[in-house]
Amino acid sequence: MTKAKVGRRKVKRAPVVLLLHASMVQQEDGLRQWFQAEPGKTRHQIRYLYSLFAFKSDEYFFARELVVHKPNFWVFRCNQKAFCGDFLVVDMSAPKAADRSLWLLDLKEGCPLHDGAGPAGAQMIRAARAVAAVHERYDAVLAEQVPTKLVGAALALLTYFGCGDSVAAVSDHGDEGEVAEPGALSLS
Repeated sequence: MTKAKVGRRKVKRAPVVLLLHASMVQQEDGLRQWFQAEPGKTRHQIRYLYSLFAFKSDEYFFARELVVHKPNFWVFRCNQKAFCGDFLVVDMSAPKAADRSLWLLDLKEGCPLHDGAGPAGAQMIRAARAVAAVHERYDAVLAEQVPTKLVGAALALLTYFGCGDSVAAVSDHGDEGEVAEPGALSLS
């Protein structure tokens, strides 16, 4: 066996999405602690994975409020280098995957809520990759399902999803985006 073959290790690709659990968002450092608790990971692997999924700005508060206040939602953090948005959210209320609502979100501080079309949605160009990953790993959605794409400030998105109690928690962190009432945004 050559030296090159002996030294090579099979490298797994980083996941496209990460299903968020309450333990990952109950404290600001919860996601890092979750990665550190994974057996068999080196410090380098932990730092690398954390860098791909770490929360910036109001993303932590958004994720925490959505996970805590919407237990029927599965909230996935998207790999920040995969160009598939910030979060993929599945409403698991419907028993059949075909009947479940699916949203791809891109959080932008101070941004009013709008659909993910145009230049604002450039961060979502590989949305199908995130949907495929959720389908393959969790079978929560159909492989060909097209998510509703939304861009906006954390406050606006939380209000859209009916997390009214969360508004104070996020607004304390300087999120100034305009708020849209649930169902008020036309995305056709």
